[in-house]
Order: sequence, then C-alpha cells, then structure tokens
Amino acid sequence: MHTIEENELCFIKDVIMMNSFTHFGVPASLSGYGPRRSFRSQNQKRLYTMQVTGKGEVSARADQATIMIGVVTEDMKAEQAQKQNASISNQVIDALMAIGIPTENIETVSYTIDQMYDYPDGQKVFRGYQVNHQFKVLVTDLSMIGEVVDVAAQNGANQIQDIQFDVSNPDDYYREALQRAVQNAQDHAESIAGTLDVTIDPVPLWIREEAVETVRPRYTVTSTGIVAGEATPIQTGKLKTMAVVLVSFRYRGF
Repeated sequence: MHTIEENELCFIKDVIMMNSFTHFGVPASLSGYGPRRSFRSQNQKRLYTMQVTGKGEVSARADQATIMIGVVTEDMKAEQAQKQNASISNQVIDALMAIGIPTENIETVSYTIDQMYDYPDGQKVFRGYQVNHQFKVLVTDLSMIGEVVDVAAQNGANQIQDIQFDVSNPDDYYREALQRAVQNAQDHAESIAGTLDVTIDPVPLWIREEAVETVRPRYTVTSTGIVAGEATPIQTGKLKTMAVVLVSFRYRGF
C-alpha cells in the first residue's frame, strides 16, 4: 500500500489553496468562481437601439398632363372598321399637331379589334366588329388642356377620359419627401430619448425605405358633354408625394 509522505501532503495542500484563488491563471473574482466585480465605469452606460417611423410629404403644382383619347369604330366587316378608324385617328393626330402638340407627345397605348355579339332571347347573334384605338397625349402647356380636348372631340375622337396631372421632375420631389421623412424620424427618436432621459446617437444605425406614394389629381371628361364653340374648362391641381422610412438609432442609458 502506498502511503502519502509529508512532503507530498504539503504539495497537495498548496495545489488546493491555489485552486481556491485562481482558475486557469485568472483570479477567482474574474473567472466567475468568486464574487463578481464590475469593471464598468460608473459613468459608462450600456448601448441600446430604438426603431422609429418617419413620414415626409411634399406638395407640388402640376406642370404637365396626360389625356387619354380614343377612337372607336364599328362595322360588319373588320377591314371596313379598321379603315374608318385609321381615317379618323389620322385626322385627330393631324389636328392635335396643328395646334402645337409634338408628334412624340402622341402615343398609341392600345389598339384592339373585337367581335361584337347580341344575345336576344339567349341566342348569340354576331353584330359586327369593333376597332378601338387609344392614344395618350402629353400636354406640357396646361393652358392648352381644354383646347386639346375640344380639338380631339371635334375631329372624331369619341372617347376622351382620364386627364391626369403630373410633374416633369418627380424625382426632385421624392428626394425632398425622403429628407423630410428622415428628419421626422429623428425628431421622434429625440422626443422618445428626452422622455426617457437618455442620450441618442444622432447618426442612424440604419435606414429602410418603407413606402412611397404620389397622389395625382385625375379628371374624367366625356366627349358627349363637349359643345362646339365652347372651351372645355379644366382646372389643374396639386400633387402630393409621400415617403415613409423606418430608422434605427443607438442610445445610451440605464
């Protein structure tokens, strides 16, 4: 049987005492095996984050408009309906160019040929072909909108509708709306920080664009309401561009 000699016993005691004060060479108070001690300065506070939503809105007066103009013809023969439509469409285009609308501002957006049917007593009866030619006309001089509507109708256009106002530089207003949205978010964050008595970092941690919307005034004009010799009165409106952002800020507190 092996017996522990006195010098071995002393060595074991020394090891036990060392382990009670250190852990892998780290003092017990730092290794987690002894009483914890905070080394954070009393003036140093933890970092937190907050997320706030900001909204920005910009209004602008329209400086251009688009008008949807249609020529619809019907005939028992598709070829005849097409010829009639082409003749009237060319007449409308020539008349618009005569009052100063550039040819590049007159754009065909749809051209369809459809069969038409009636259903007397539940029976399907063919009644001819319909050709529908839709134009989009860009008007950059808003004082001419009424004249464009009148000229188109007087030269054979039988569908005049959806006058939509717009701006020629929408990106400028959108950027301004974004700037206002970010500033609005920062104002919200500072208000929250003031309520909590904490210090906010004015530089955002990140910014995310949530939404953008442009509200454009639209009007509907029916060609049946246009009277020869009377100018069609069209009132322009304002556009609203709105932006929404989500912003994350850091702050110190507690």
